Parts: sequence; structure tokens; C-alpha cells
Amino acid sequence: MKKLRFPLLAFILGTLPFLFGLLGYAAAYVLLSERFVRWVPLGRPPGGAAEILDAGLGVVYVRNEAGEVYRCSPCWEKTEPLEEPLVGQQDYDCSYPLKVPEPPAGVLDRFSVWRCYSDGSTYFEYVVLEDGSVLEWGYTSSSLGILAGYPLFVFVGCMIGSLIFIVGIVILLGYRRAQKSRMA
Repeated sequence: MKKLRFPLLAFILGTLPFLFGLLGYAAAYVLLSERFVRWVPLGRPPGGAAEILDAGLGVVYVRNEAGEVYRCSPCWEKTEPLEEPLVGQQDYDCSYPLKVPEPPAGVLDRFSVWRCYSDGSTYFEYVVLEDGSVLEWGYTSSSLGILAGYPLFVFVGCMIGSLIFIVGIVILLGYRRAQKSRMA
């Protein structure tokens, strides 16, 4: 049984690059997905927001109860109503199912915007709450980010596992050599 101990430990250490590669994949899945994006409060425009008129990427236009129009990009300022929509008709549909977290209770109005690019898309969603405040949720996907992100995380995980493997083998060989010299 003593002869089997070294190959077994070497095998266990040899699986570390694979296991750390899997951990790298899991980390990429968590960090590159929309699951951990939270709603961002944009505050309350003067008079409170009653409805969303239009929105683009990072900008939202709302009307308050008095009929005044305010724009947030990144803070609230009074503006004139829009003559044309911020985002025109898309030539193709780039939408895909996102797991948008539910906003707090009491939503009066909701507005979403998709923007398509050659290598991905951006999605923003805005809500007006009963207290007149506005929240924003946004996520950008990039095929380049995904194509580079996942392999990079897996590669780093495998490198960490390989480093632990090499250090472990060196320690095991040193321990084995010390055991042989004591027996001699």
C-alpha cells in the first residue's frame, strides 16, 4: 500500500489544473452574466416622476405630475419634450432572455431599451416608483467579451492548478528522497 501512496497523490495533484479550470469557468459564468447586476436609483426629479416618455442608453426622459419634462444623464435637469424618439427602429432583433431582477414594489411605469451592435447588445430598463423616484437597470453583452472572458478565466484557473501541481510534486519528490536517505 505504501507504493500506491505516491502515484495516488500525484494523480490527485494532477487533477488540480482541471478542477481549477472548472472553477475559472464558474467564475466567468458568474462575473460575465447579468445575474448580479442590481437596480440603480437615479433619484427623484423635481415634482416626482409620473411617467417615462423615452429612454436611451444611460438617459431617461420623464414627465412629472405638473407636466414638466426632466432628463437624467446623470442627474435631473429640466428640458423640452423630445421631437423624435431617442432610439430608432432596429434593423434586426438582438434581444435574448435576460434575468432582470424584480424592482421594488409600487412600479407606476416601466420602459426598456435594446441597442444592438455587431458584436453584442446593450439593454437598459427604467421604472418609476410610486414615490416618484426612478430606477435604472442595464446590462451589456459582448461576443468579444464572452469569447475572451471564458477562455481567460479557464486559462488562469488551469495555471493556478498547474502551479499547485508542480509545487506539490516537488514537495512529494523531496519528501520521498528524504525518506529514502533515512532508510539507507
